[in-house]
Amino acid sequence: FTVDLLHSFSSCSGMDLIFGLNALLRTADNSWNSSNARLLLQYCESRRYRMSWELGNEPNSYEKKAGIRVDGNQLGRDFTRLREMMSQSKMYRDAGLYGPDVGQPRDHRTDILEG
Repeated sequence: FTVDLLHSFSSCSGMDLIFGLNALLRTADNSWNSSNARLLLQYCESRRYRMSWELGNEPNSYEKKAGIRVDGNQLGRDFTRLREMMSQSKMYRDAGLYGPDVGQPRDHRTDILEG
């Protein structure tokens, strides 16, 4: 798996790994589909990988790049869901959770931060 290579590289380099989970996986009601993330957390925990997590990358650009609009309230619920998943893990209950990674928050996309 790619995560094995990333973890090996960061470990050998003495760097911390922050793995970005795909927030573009959405359900019919536009909430985050966390099934892949759950499997990845379980896999990484079974391998005893010490790492932190991020949910999504520049959600303010989702609408332009993927035709998916996620506002700040929904993104907050998605982060809460990920934190709940992490808290069920002995390995990741205290791990870092980062985001939202918002680039160029201007015009109508400031609602990500406001929400």
